[in-house]
Amino acid sequence: MEDEKELDLRELFNIIKKRIWMIIVVTLLTTLIAAVVSVFFISPTYESSVCIIVGKQDGKEITSQDITMYQNLMQTYQNIASTNKVAQAASGKVGGNLDAKDLLKRTKVTAKTGTMILNIAVDSNTAAQAYKEVQAYADSFVARATELIPEGNVKIMDNAELPVSPVKPNVKLNIAIGFLAGLIVSAGIAFILEFMNNTIVTKEDVEKYLGISVIGIIPENDLE
Repeated sequence: MEDEKELDLRELFNIIKKRIWMIIVVTLLTTLIAAVVSVFFISPTYESSVCIIVGKQDGKEITSQDITMYQNLMQTYQNIASTNKVAQAASGKVGGNLDAKDLLKRTKVTAKTGTMILNIAVDSNTAAQAYKEVQAYADSFVARATELIPEGNVKIMDNAELPVSPVKPNVKLNIAIGFLAGLIVSAGIAFILEFMNNTIVTKEDVEKYLGISVIGIIPENDLE
């Protein structure tokens, strides 16, 4: 059994060695394609975010019951932030015929578990636009939440910052995926080609596939 395993591993190594250049070329090609597509063909996406805290009115002491209540209200505030009314108000602040439905699709509103903090993030094709849109969206949400829940206290904790780099595409990750995909595909092709090849070339092939012993070998001669 150990001899068979050792032989199988040797055969696998020989197959890879035999078609190593094909594996290298295919792997480099897929890696290059992934890099070119990521850099030149996929539009960059920038994201900017604002942190909003929900609490009681200034000057009033916050109790543990108040914290629990506001944490339970986070879902309500999250739903308010995801309404068309807020998106329309934000698009009006930004101007430039910005479509409210499109802005709403590009906006993510998440509540941080166990806190009274909401995070609003907006992605766009440019860093400046993402920054401008998320700030307008946060301001519109605060105004709308205060209107609907007057006893609440919704404030912007961290204002938006201008993104310095895109969040998509992840060029390094795409290149790594391209490299691995090329390596796996090329190795698979090498094994398929080898297993489909029924040509008997060496004396080992004769002994393995025909089950007979080789008596002698005619050497190759250069007649020129």
